[in-house]
Amino acid sequence: MAETTSATADTTVRAVRRRRRPPRSCVECRRRKVKCDRKEPCRHCLVLNKQCIYSDEASQSEKRAESITAPRLLPSTHFTPRQMSESVTTTRPDPSHFRHLEADRTSTLISPLSTAESQPNEVTGRFPSTAENKERQINALDRRVQTLERALSLSAPGSVAVEKQPSSGPSGAHEARSESSSVSDKSKATLNKSRLFGPTHWTNDLDEFKRVSEFMRVETIDPEDSERIRHLKLKIRDLLQKCKFLAKGIKASRPTRTRCLLSPEPALPEKSLADTMARLYISRFESVFRILHIPSFWSQYEQYWRDPADSGDDVQYTVQLVIAIGFSLYRDSYDSDQVCSAMSQWVYAAQAWLSAPMEKDRLCIRGLQVQCLLILARQSLSVGGDLIWIAMGTLVRTAMQLGLHRDPRQFTKMSLLQAEIRRRLWATVMEMNVQAALDGGMPPNISLHDFDTEPPSNINDVDIDDRTELILETSVIATDTSLQRFLFSALRSRLEILRLMNGISSELTQAEVITLTTDIKNACRECRTHIQVSEYDAEEQVFRHNLADLLLRRFLLSLHRPLANRGRTSPLFYFSRKVVYDSATALLLPPQSEDFTHLVLRGSGIFKNRMIHVSLALASELLIEIEEEEGSPTSILNQPWNYKSMLMAAVQEARRQSAQRMRFGETNVRLHMKLSIVLSQAEDLIPGQSRQEQMIQSAKDSLEMACNTIKAQLSVSSISSLADDEAIRIAGDGQLDFTSPFLDLDDILQTSDFNADGDLFRLF
Repeated sequence: MAETTSATADTTVRAVRRRRRPPRSCVECRRRKVKCDRKEPCRHCLVLNKQCIYSDEASQSEKRAESITAPRLLPSTHFTPRQMSESVTTTRPDPSHFRHLEADRTSTLISPLSTAESQPNEVTGRFPSTAENKERQINALDRRVQTLERALSLSAPGSVAVEKQPSSGPSGAHEARSESSSVSDKSKATLNKSRLFGPTHWTNDLDEFKRVSEFMRVETIDPEDSERIRHLKLKIRDLLQKCKFLAKGIKASRPTRTRCLLSPEPALPEKSLADTMARLYISRFESVFRILHIPSFWSQYEQYWRDPADSGDDVQYTVQLVIAIGFSLYRDSYDSDQVCSAMSQWVYAAQAWLSAPMEKDRLCIRGLQVQCLLILARQSLSVGGDLIWIAMGTLVRTAMQLGLHRDPRQFTKMSLLQAEIRRRLWATVMEMNVQAALDGGMPPNISLHDFDTEPPSNINDVDIDDRTELILETSVIATDTSLQRFLFSALRSRLEILRLMNGISSELTQAEVITLTTDIKNACRECRTHIQVSEYDAEEQVFRHNLADLLLRRFLLSLHRPLANRGRTSPLFYFSRKVVYDSATALLLPPQSEDFTHLVLRGSGIFKNRMIHVSLALASELLIEIEEEEGSPTSILNQPWNYKSMLMAAVQEARRQSAQRMRFGETNVRLHMKLSIVLSQAEDLIPGQSRQEQMIQSAKDSLEMACNTIKAQLSVSSISSLADDEAIRIAGDGQLDFTSPFLDLDDILQTSDFNADGDLFRLF
């Protein structure tokens, strides 16, 4: 009988200790007996406009799982720059606070464990066994250690994360890595087909659009949708495919798609037009990218026009590329298409000349100048400007092979003019290198420890020639080289940003974020003082300032974007959000310059990525503001001009510039569509329309505008050149008919895994 009673008691203990698996679905999905995606809010509650609530038991289970797996990092920023700078000086918490925590830890750990062994089980009335005591002690220790770690992390105002001593073995090493004082996310690297997009590439800034996608995503046509929404979804899918195939027609007519090589000697424009283009290049670009010695170039330029056939290949391509780069600022629409075609052919011819088997005559300073001009021409004229980082590898190695990474003082027999040209070229190569690495999301090809070349001298070009034996340098007056010297001095901070963000083993800490932000901000403020004042052309000064500011400020945008995205979960990231907003608006609306505006609307590479990064940053901030506004007082919402209105105006300007880029030949339609969707989410509801229907309608209107814009650029001959297997045929009414299958709205928004190399679902 005693044995039976004991067996019954053991069975009761096991029955009591067996716990039901905690529910992970929300209350509404459990009631409807549908699968919950466990998001906040979940997909079903979002579509049905229901309140998404998770039970306390489920929430506690989720928090316990997150506390075990997620790294316990403290936000990297505080509310004000002064608070952030003060926090850097304090790297250890107050010792008295540690003693207080130690006393609390001892009292909370010892008393429950000591009493647990002496207390009988409430159900069975018997004392627990030794094995049960050990298991209970381990569970209690684990819970209290986690509580202590969270308290320690919150108690250290100057540290980013709690430093934890790694234990022995693989698990200890893993915990040490997860607890590192890092604010960067090294997992943000996307591999699509043949290309790797690193952390600073714009494809890693699409997280905020996932919430918009969840609101609009429908795997199939939902039977609960109204007939109006069903029709809009089908129309969007057709329009998106139509834009894609029209863009293929434009790309198919480009010279890079032809098998035969272009003529190496395209027709020259009139000399008056060429003179204007060359002067535009010298006055605008040469202040930042010092490639040529201006008096020597004009001498070669006049010689080239007297007898083009007698000039060497390096002189020919130098003159042609200078004219082509100057044409990127040309705003006269008369014969612009024919001139643009000739300029593009010069770019292709220079690329073919440099891509041929290397000869000794190309491994020289003039050959390196052609390479630098080609990099700049490809971006200003949108000729393959999105793959500059690959070409920069060749440019950097060519410069090093020529010895430009060693200061000319090492070569005693070199003239002062040649020494200055080499210093200027090396500074230009390094500037192009950091810009290409930022756009490609890749580490720079070289570090500060790999060269000892000094900055160029602060002199005007007219003050130095082949006969100069002594340079009288001044550091007060702005000269032709002052702006390049200033950018070269700001090279260290930008190289450090690239190393920490795009490197594999490096981690970005809070102190480094503050230091680098301060350096770049100070450089942006001091930029204007290094611009040479012109008495005749104020447009020239504004252009130089805007170009230099673009090369500096966009590093702030890339540095703080990952941190600003966390502003949805914690207000401690407000400083990063403020830096991102200020940088984005400054890049979107720089001081008025018609030449600079024309360049950023038609260029690629640096200029195209500026548009994408700024648009995504402003749209993301607007989405965060929409969510935060829901809990704001009514008095703030009714103000005629508040923060949300400022963001909406900025996003509208970004959408306007995106539409203008399409008129200059841009085939990307998704950026304009996404900005339209975000704006529709921020606008007031139209009577009789739901929020989802309003957002889908805005996407349809955007695609219709983009389709008409691209179709206006596409000739009938371009359409007929498309392949038959692309399923395009011209209908009787002049419209394009497509037989492709339906697309999912999640693919349209491109927030899931996407194919960034192209095909049907290319991003931007």
